[in-house]
Amino acid sequence: MANAVYKTVLLDSLPAQVQSVRSVWILRLALGLITLLGAAIFFLGVSWDIQWHHFIGRDRTLIPPHVMMLCGVTISGVVAMAAVLIETIWVRRSLSLAQRSTPFADFFHGPLGAYVAGFGALNAAIAFPLDAYWHALYGIDVAIWAPFHIMIIAGMGLASLGSAYMLLSAARLAARVEAHQAKRVGYTGVLAAFGTTLSILVILLADAPGRLGTIALPGITINVFPVLAGLLGTWTFVAIVYAVSWRWAATAVCGFSFLIVAVGSAMVPPAMDFLMSFEHLSFRAVIDKNADPHLPVVALGWPGTSLIIAAVLIDVCMLVARRKGWSRRTQIIMLSVVTLLGCVPITPIEPLMCLELWHTLGIGFLVSLLIGLLGTFAGAWLGRGMGEAIRGLER
Repeated sequence: MANAVYKTVLLDSLPAQVQSVRSVWILRLALGLITLLGAAIFFLGVSWDIQWHHFIGRDRTLIPPHVMMLCGVTISGVVAMAAVLIETIWVRRSLSLAQRSTPFADFFHGPLGAYVAGFGALNAAIAFPLDAYWHALYGIDVAIWAPFHIMIIAGMGLASLGSAYMLLSAARLAARVEAHQAKRVGYTGVLAAFGTTLSILVILLADAPGRLGTIALPGITINVFPVLAGLLGTWTFVAIVYAVSWRWAATAVCGFSFLIVAVGSAMVPPAMDFLMSFEHLSFRAVIDKNADPHLPVVALGWPGTSLIIAAVLIDVCMLVARRKGWSRRTQIIMLSVVTLLGCVPITPIEPLMCLELWHTLGIGFLVSLLIGLLGTFAGAWLGRGMGEAIRGLER
């Protein structure tokens, strides 16, 4: 008799549980995509900002590219906060949802990705006025490797990564209630979010092949591009192949990265021309007299061009590893080695940059590649750990 009553109560409560799970994945899918949109807007704003500073300069703080960047930061931050507040209210009304959320400070509940995205957006928002103050004190600099430039870019890279967490959680929950179309949308969003994260963080590699990334040691000069590109590329691609079991996931991430760069290259020159005429501005004199202000600076000098090689090799390596049952150690070693082939400096406008660097550094270039193995190994280790960890989050 007791068993019959228990089964009846369980069956009666099942539709409500399915409905609650459905509400959660719909919320996370929608807000995760909007958070991703904010990160993409930020990247387009950065592409525009680099073009603006290169050919016009900086005449005031709130120039249009900065406004666009701040819009992206605001969208990601506000939406992440909304996700936490909404799920906190839901958990208080239905304690069964608590097991599908991440608590914070014994009060808030929400997807882990919302905390990550909110923290990243907050970092970027704090860094913006500090960067304006930095320029007021020390003048205008166009280097990406300025303290608060790094803080802004890293913050929004983290916000984009948070959207990937939210979308992956939504895809897992959708799979539980057999919402297959939503599951596919969620996983596709995860690939796009990792691609956007890669695009944002690759901007930090722009200064690496040049003077700022060159270190003169006694008897030898090395460059930090291989180790930085190896760390970033391997971490991103290995994390996605372990988080999403789709074939060619790493290549798809790199494809999304190239797509958003292409969108920026199509948007920035017309936007520059429009504002030039609208605000009656003129191009400033640049060092390179052959530079054309109507060509996209970021796309032509994209430092992540060679990462497509790393992405394809990682996908192929993972296919072989799963087929032959490689051990964890073998996977890490092989992924570290093959990824190094895609961590040489190549850009669309300078496809032979790696040969020029080899000619400049000599044996130091080979030493730089060997040091790059440290970056690829660390990236493979971190990527595998993160990919395996987020697979089981908030199902």
